[in-house]
Amino acid sequence: MSTTLQQALLSFPSYARLTTGGSEEALRDQLTNAQQGAGMTAAQAELFASQFEVVDQYDGTPFVDQAAGVSFTSILPTGLSATVFKRRGIDAGEAR
Repeated sequence: MSTTLQQALLSFPSYARLTTGGSEEALRDQLTNAQQGAGMTAAQAELFASQFEVVDQYDGTPFVDQAAGVSFTSILPTGLSATVFKRRGIDAGEAR
């Protein structure tokens, strides 16, 4: 895979709401789900999910109102959004 294609492939899903530690199939489903923000084609999602996994994702500050029983994450306070991906099959600390 060319470096340009790899970088483009990594940028698109970083805007979606993804769960960490899921299977390739679960990640493919999330990436093709337009409601989660990715809306990738099946072929793009298949390629991405076979190569990468989600390590962590942050898209705001957690908000909990215990009195109302409400808990959600809001991007409004900071505007910061970050997603960390890891190439599948590579252990932590291993260079590739």
